[in-house]
Amino acid sequence: MKKIVGIFLLVLLCNKIGYSQKNVVFTSLEAALSVSIDSVFHLDLSKQKLKEVPSVVFEFKQLLTIDISKNEIKKIPLEIKNLKHLQVLNAEKNQLNQFPVGLCNCVQLTNLNLGRNDIESIPICFGQLIDLSAVDLWDNPLSGLPESIQNLKKLNALDMRGINLNTAVKDKLNAWLPNTEIKFDNGCDCGGI
Repeated sequence: MKKIVGIFLLVLLCNKIGYSQKNVVFTSLEAALSVSIDSVFHLDLSKQKLKEVPSVVFEFKQLLTIDISKNEIKKIPLEIKNLKHLQVLNAEKNQLNQFPVGLCNCVQLTNLNLGRNDIESIPICFGQLIDLSAVDLWDNPLSGLPESIQNLKKLNALDMRGINLNTAVKDKLNAWLPNTEIKFDNGCDCGGI
């Protein structure tokens, strides 16, 4: 009987540890690598002067959230597509010069922050991210968004401030996303798509 109680307590303890790690935000790769790769759900690598996303990040297949904001990252590798459970990506205030296309495979994504980067265009595949509810693209040199954005029926908030869009582009976005709160700056009517 003691043996059965001991095994039961061990199973309970193991389950408790696994559950508690689901709420842990790892703030360093060292800490994340000190546990089972499958028990890393939240990773915060913000403000670490990273020039690139460390390749080991893409081995954490259970990641739900990742914050790589306020670094010096120029590109998010295609391997991000391997993070099938990813729901939140914060990559604001980096030096990204293109939309991370691999992200289009992360169809569970709900919140995406790519604000204050150097992204000039958003690919058509962006429309595949149908679970998105909040997108922040503020202060990127965009001229518009692809028509496929109409597929994002759950999109509640879209931040386009700091982007010089003409009235026609703004009208198009409002028509495509009638149930979305879109934040614009007052811009000029000086071109754009």
